[in-house]
Amino acid sequence: MVPNNRCSPIFPPSQVIYMNGVEDEDDHTAAILFGDLFRMYTRISDKVVGLLLRARKYGLVHFEPEMLFQGQDDDEPVFLVKPMQQIYLEYNASKGFTAAKNGHQF
Repeated sequence: MVPNNRCSPIFPPSQVIYMNGVEDEDDHTAAILFGDLFRMYTRISDKVVGLLLRARKYGLVHFEPEMLFQGQDDDEPVFLVKPMQQIYLEYNASKGFTAAKNGHQF
């Protein structure tokens, strides 16, 4: 289950992966290279690696190395392991949260 309190900051990187990554049309998950995610997300926050580690702890993302390093792991894929719709639904079960992609409201 997606946490509803201290962990709300893990949603922005999940959204960036979903909105800018490559979506798997079968299960509606998504993936993006760490280097691309790092470049996009650091405009929002300098804490992208910490947020990814936290998102992995809650089962939202997956990546192979224990830790990701800028430059060294730029070609490492970061996978969103749940569809964003499922993440939104789990989060909404206890706290209001909405988002849209391509005009679809979740």
